[in-house]
Amino acid sequence: YNSESGDLWLVRDRFGVKPLFWSIDKKQNLIFSSSAKSISEINKGGLDISYCSRGLRYKVFETSKSHSPYNGVNSIEAGSLIRFKIESDQIIINESKWYDLSVSVKKQEDILFSLSDQQAIEQFYDLIYDAIKIRLRSDVPFATSLSGGIDSSLITSIASTEATDLHSFHYGSPDKKSSEGPLVDGLVEFLGIKNEYIFPEMKKIHLENLLNKTLFSQEAPFSGVTTLAQNLVYQKVSEMGFKVLLGGQGGDEVLAGYRKFFFIALNESLAKRDYISGIKNLISIFIMLFSEIPNAKTYISNLDRYIGKKKNIFKLLDWDSEEINLLGNSKDLRHRQIEDINLWSIPTLLRTEDRNSMGNSVESRLPLMDYRLVEFGLALPSYLKIKNGHNKWILRKVSKNLITEKIRLARYKRGFDVSQDWINNGLGEVLRTRIYERMDLLKPHLKKNLDLDVLMSNKNLSKDERLLDECLMLAWLSY
Repeated sequence: YNSESGDLWLVRDRFGVKPLFWSIDKKQNLIFSSSAKSISEINKGGLDISYCSRGLRYKVFETSKSHSPYNGVNSIEAGSLIRFKIESDQIIINESKWYDLSVSVKKQEDILFSLSDQQAIEQFYDLIYDAIKIRLRSDVPFATSLSGGIDSSLITSIASTEATDLHSFHYGSPDKKSSEGPLVDGLVEFLGIKNEYIFPEMKKIHLENLLNKTLFSQEAPFSGVTTLAQNLVYQKVSEMGFKVLLGGQGGDEVLAGYRKFFFIALNESLAKRDYISGIKNLISIFIMLFSEIPNAKTYISNLDRYIGKKKNIFKLLDWDSEEINLLGNSKDLRHRQIEDINLWSIPTLLRTEDRNSMGNSVESRLPLMDYRLVEFGLALPSYLKIKNGHNKWILRKVSKNLITEKIRLARYKRGFDVSQDWINNGLGEVLRTRIYERMDLLKPHLKKNLDLDVLMSNKNLSKDERLLDECLMLAWLSY
């Protein structure tokens, strides 16, 4: 803020890792904060139902354009700045972008054009090594998050060569095949590091406390119990005295780690009439689908986010939602990846991670969101990302001898998996109690003539992920 000129500049980082909200009230008071809820308590604008319903339907709460869960509370876009000219009788607003990911990726494409594949692979390794190394700079204890996937495994491996007595944290148990604990156990032994396994038997009181803490930390609605489990991880990190945690967020978006990217790569090949690449991508799809047969039910249940029915999507809430196309431009892999970073994936993931980490006084650092690595990874040709039935192919290439082969060459994808039966352990009862107690507040949002006892039974909540998300939304609305 320049007190002489009356200029206030609010600037947000390239990818929106950190939150920044603002509002101007009826008396022309300018308010800004990292907390949207704190602003809403001042301007009392009420809920933004469109934000909530879109997030509930598509699991996309934050986008580059979204404001916040509250009317009149605006979010500064990632890579943007606003100059407020504060005068005696008015506030003049001038907003602009200071960072454009598409333009930066195009510059990297031009540089990569002159490199051989081997040179590109070597440069990628140098970038990822440096991105990790500089995030180890700390005068407080740090650790790594270890999920059992290739992203966090490589980060932990490289960090272990730079730090003595590295400690990692994993949500899972080495004794439970239903978790990724056994995979992590093998990696921990391979690297010779210390690891904390987090897989508690949660009772009703613990689940109630966890739900309350997560709702307080997030300040916004969220989908699924994975957000609760992530908060639990950060609680443990904090309890053990660590103040910085390195995580693997961003790898799937930057290096085409999601299954949908296999099909987009195929469409890209066909659009370019590159039929040799098309055949290779088709073979990769068949190999991938065969590897994912055990997880087919999970993928089928999420298909309606992309091709689902248009109306009456909610069972409890009397809401409608805008329609968005999560498939995007399905003939250009790079363009679709940029959309995930700017719109459909990264903004929401960064929000949940930032709120859970800061809610436990832990700083989350994300090497794979290093802007140099993001730009370089996006600019890479498709065949260095998807190859031989593998996604993130270049990451698997540079990981050789740095992590276990079981993780490096795994073709299945699990994500952050909560395999305990939290619904029957008490979460279902906690949600029902909260909703019934605040029925006076929630009734205007609910459909009429519902048999809530049946719909919100443990049986239905356990088998219907979307129904559970609606109950989590109602819990947030009542908080």
